[in-house]
Amino acid sequence: MRSKKNRIEIAREIILQTFSFLETEGYISNSKIPSDSTSIETIDTEYVNVPKCRKIIISYSMGEFRSEFVHAFHLSIVRMPYVDPMEDYFSLSNYLRSLKKDYDYRMINHFDDDEASKIVSRIAESLRVYAWDIVKGDRWMKGYYPSWD
Repeated sequence: MRSKKNRIEIAREIILQTFSFLETEGYISNSKIPSDSTSIETIDTEYVNVPKCRKIIISYSMGEFRSEFVHAFHLSIVRMPYVDPMEDYFSLSNYLRSLKKDYDYRMINHFDDDEASKIVSRIAESLRVYAWDIVKGDRWMKGYYPSWD
């Protein structure tokens, strides 16, 4: 089994390589390990574009669920300034699920470099196809979440 540092570093490198196209849109990248995470291991790679009022967060996390280790990748976009979680937060996986276009973004009980690259590439392609106008700052998506009441 790979060490925690090695998995996190590999995930970070895959994310940075795959999402380098965001830099041509004026986004600046930064990676950090959140101190408030409930996962066994996690890293967030953020791409921020202040003029477009957007922060794109691609996360890798490993957690335990029903005696299995789950390695997962997620992408979310935050509209800045972040004021209201109902209005200023966009989850790509939730949006794709609402379109019935979702897919598995997890690896169960193992971390595989090639599989991780495929998952991250698919997330990047989904971002380009289904949410590019949000990335460009042209519009913001509201109203696709199920009711939170």
